[in-house]
Amino acid sequence: ALPISQVHSEWEAPCSREYLDDRELRLVAAPPPLVQTGWQKIDDSAGGGLSAGEMGIVMALTGRGKTASMLSMVVNMLEAGKKVLFFSLDNVKSRMETRIYARLTGVPMNQPVSLPTYHATIEDFFLSRNLSPDNWHIRYIEPRQVSVSMLRAMVEQAQERFGKQDVVFIDYGDQVKPDTAKSEKRHELGDLFEDFRSLGKSQDVAVWTATQANRKNANTERKHMTFIHSEENLGEAFAKV
Repeated sequence: ALPISQVHSEWEAPCSREYLDDRELRLVAAPPPLVQTGWQKIDDSAGGGLSAGEMGIVMALTGRGKTASMLSMVVNMLEAGKKVLFFSLDNVKSRMETRIYARLTGVPMNQPVSLPTYHATIEDFFLSRNLSPDNWHIRYIEPRQVSVSMLRAMVEQAQERFGKQDVVFIDYGDQVKPDTAKSEKRHELGDLFEDFRSLGKSQDVAVWTATQANRKNANTERKHMTFIHSEENLGEAFAKV
């Protein structure tokens, strides 16, 4: 934080003014590459987007659009030329294909789509933008059958086979099997989120995941058509945040 003149007068080190000036220029001119979501409010709040090793979490009750929000991010990122790897742990393959098709075309999800039409739409999306289909990969995994170490191995395989990925989506974090069981779900998620961030750092990718605000509140809301703010439910939700 000292001015250059002070640094030279008080440091007894072989640092030339040119070296220090150049260092400042390099720090300013080479910021880390950012992966933007395409949603200005989110990107602005994240300082322009997420860099490799950083993680964003979409948090909401069941059925409030966590997957839909992340798929919108995926489309925006693909259009920006980013490479995206998406792990689907909460939706069956046919459901995810329908949701992706709807995001790419604007066709409502309640209209059926054939598999050939889906593949043709994906191909047209990339061709129309001069992008490689290798920019987009989705893996369907049975919930609670995958651990963080398995996800890391899959990311490594994708990096080796298709080249450097920019961002990994995990839909959603609650469905990943913890390496060590904990007495409370929120404690398991705390460890999982730290592991997701570690995965991002080791593989040099940004990570987006999702989590439910909490299942107990969601079940209460569906049953009684109201949101009950109990101490237990608020405590769990706050701990997750």
